[in-house]
Amino acid sequence: MIYLTNRFNNDEQDFIDDVISSGVDVRVVIKEEQGVCSDCSCFYQ
Repeated sequence: MIYLTNRFNNDEQDFIDDVISSGVDVRVVIKEEQGVCSDCSCFYQ
């Protein structure tokens, strides 16, 4: 599993391109942060 942020670098992008072009099945899951919550209530929605 590879975790990417919106700041991943070119090496990570090249690796992902190589994996995709090799024919390996790839699943992409997107998670967006909804902001910062100080009491962790956002984790229990």
